[in-house]
Amino acid sequence: MIERTLVEAGFDRTQIECIAVGLGPGSSTGIRTAIAIAQGWQIGREVAIVGRSSLAVLAAQLQRTGQHGIVHLVTDAQRREYHVVTFQISATQCEELRPLRLVAAGEVRALLERGEAVWGPDLARDFPQAHEAYPTASDLARLAARAPTGVEAATLEPIHLRRPDFVKAPPSTLLG
Repeated sequence: MIERTLVEAGFDRTQIECIAVGLGPGSSTGIRTAIAIAQGWQIGREVAIVGRSSLAVLAAQLQRTGQHGIVHLVTDAQRREYHVVTFQISATQCEELRPLRLVAAGEVRALLERGEAVWGPDLARDFPQAHEAYPTASDLARLAARAPTGVEAATLEPIHLRRPDFVKAPPSTLLG
């Protein structure tokens, strides 16, 4: 898929100087895959790697499209919880006013009932009065282009606000 995309865009692998990676919150599998690809690429070729929060990308997108003021960016965190981060967006900056946190649906409803601006992907089902917006790869690239330097890809980690809760299966007695 990467090779096909490069060909369609008219680029060769040797022309890639920087890779931007969305770190979430979002699909754990997709984020981990993106990080793994960036790590492998950096091992094979010396490229800069820039990781950004998907919600910071969304804030930059809203700024680019002229949505200014205090906004609450929300994504579904599953388990009847939501990721929320609050930004003050102006023509010149996106300032995080309140950091990323997990909240219950009631807190998101309360924001909407107070008339506050709530933006995010796939919110219509649970919050019809919220504004739909999706972070894009092009906005991730624009945000990454502003980074002063890249990082070692091995240091990238997905953004998770809760610890994974899984139970490791016991060793099989069949393998004796």
